[in-house]
Amino acid sequence: MAAARSLEQANEVLDRFLMEYNAKFARPARRTDLAYRKLDRRLDLDYIFSLRYQRTVNADHTIAAPGAIVQLPRLSGGRGYPGKKVEVCQQPNGELRIYLQQRLLHVQPATGSVPIRTQPMRRQPSRPKKKSIRIYRYGGRSTRSAAF
Repeated sequence: MAAARSLEQANEVLDRFLMEYNAKFARPARRTDLAYRKLDRRLDLDYIFSLRYQRTVNADHTIAAPGAIVQLPRLSGGRGYPGKKVEVCQQPNGELRIYLQQRLLHVQPATGSVPIRTQPMRRQPSRPKKKSIRIYRYGGRSTRSAAF
């Protein structure tokens, strides 16, 4: 034990230990080139580094996003997104990106006045559990406890 009694003594002990440890266990790198790998092109960094909110599309193809109402484009043939759950991704620069099952639907440019902040999670009310019905057999045991 080093028996250091002050912060200065403890720092001196640590410096000595690190020098001895590095002298004993340090090894040169096998490869001296950079160890970074290229980023996969399929990664959507705008999706990864964003604040995400789930919203339901209204009947008029709009969603309420943080600080704005966003109009989604209609699909051909009268189809659309009403009632579907979409993910609103708010970028650090204020831009909004709307995704449906991780497929980009729409990009809303930043308006400049929308502050970037998280919204508190709303807690869903819990549903009461249904009571299970027990059916009794002739032996007096319920079918749930009977081994088949």
